[in-house]
Amino acid sequence: MTAVRTDPGDSGPSAPRTPEWLRRLRLAALVLPVVAIVVLQAARPSVAQVSGEHRADLVIGVVSAVAAVLFGVAMFALIERGHRVIARQNQQLGEVNALLTEIARHRPLPAVVDQVTVTLRTLLRAGDAGVDLGEADGAPAAEGRSRGAAGSVVVTAPVGTPAGVRGRLWVRPGRPLRPDEERLLATMADLVSLSLSQQAALEQERHLARADELDRIAREMHDSLAQVLGTLHLRLRVLQDSGLPDQGATEVTELGDLCHTAYQDVREAILGLRSVAATGEPLTASLNRYVQHYQRHGGPPTTMETDAGVPVLADEVQMHLLRIVQEALTNVRKHAGASRAHVRVSRVEGSAGEGVRIQVTDDGAGFDTASVPEVRRGFGLATMRERSDLIGADLTIASRPGEGTTVAVTVTPAPAAPDVPRVLQETT
Repeated sequence: MTAVRTDPGDSGPSAPRTPEWLRRLRLAALVLPVVAIVVLQAARPSVAQVSGEHRADLVIGVVSAVAAVLFGVAMFALIERGHRVIARQNQQLGEVNALLTEIARHRPLPAVVDQVTVTLRTLLRAGDAGVDLGEADGAPAAEGRSRGAAGSVVVTAPVGTPAGVRGRLWVRPGRPLRPDEERLLATMADLVSLSLSQQAALEQERHLARADELDRIAREMHDSLAQVLGTLHLRLRVLQDSGLPDQGATEVTELGDLCHTAYQDVREAILGLRSVAATGEPLTASLNRYVQHYQRHGGPPTTMETDAGVPVLADEVQMHLLRIVQEALTNVRKHAGASRAHVRVSRVEGSAGEGVRIQVTDDGAGFDTASVPEVRRGFGLATMRERSDLIGADLTIASRPGEGTTVAVTVTPAPAAPDVPRVLQETT
């Protein structure tokens, strides 16, 4: 991203800097006529000696007229060139202002990228242009640095957010860029970076709003449903101990067990909502906290294993992975009859970068996976699959009667579209 340079001695906004070509034009307009007059007057005695006194003024006048015409042609050529430069800069500023307007309207990042690439192809007369994201590894390409063989020049500029470089804006003009064109490319890269930062801020804002809503729901469930179920369970226990007939005592006991089970489910749902609502916490920390609470509130002994260097995931992906694990552990508690469970978080390599795989394994009763369509509603398998589909993850369920169950979910970055060239692979 382009850094804004300021003079430490400046205390406020400075006057616009006069372009170099305009300073030269002004100097030429002042100096050249004076030089021409001085030269002609100095040459007059020599001209008079050669052509005669009466013809000297005519020769000097003709030379002066020719010089004035040539000077006027040169001045108009410079003015026309300056006009083209100003018109090109105005066009560039217009495109930049249009992009800023679109970004201010919270246009999606793909729309901003499309507009940037179309603008670059038009203004730079480039054969192609694009944005490659997800290339934070390695040193960023220097801004305005040409790469590739002759006839296939590729110029790049880094794109990123305050957190670091996220990729590169590239253009294939087929020629070296002028300095003003390099500045335009850097400006366009800054605009893409601005859109990236804006999208990240909007996503964070949506996540915080969703987290606040989930936390509010969790508080209401705790203050209402959980309290009612807890009180109802205690009163049923008191009623059971009051000497009811056998049939009535049996019914009360069953009702008490149902209330206790419902209370556990509600407490687990509250924990799940609060775990999802927690922001700024790594996935492994959220999972570990949930596993500890899960064991304290009715779950079987559960261990957790985590690989080193598990990549950081987007909040949306992390939320769905956490909910999938919660659903899987709920199944272990309610249906598996397991004596222990194990959660493993591992790092995996995908075609477009590192990803995460989470496995939840138990030693419970297991089930016949062929009967999943009949039992999925009770086991929440459809919900887990829907969540995995939302984040582009791969969900597998392996189970056999009497041999326990393993639920595995794997999420990796999506590969880049094949029709978008990767700048780092440009060789021709």
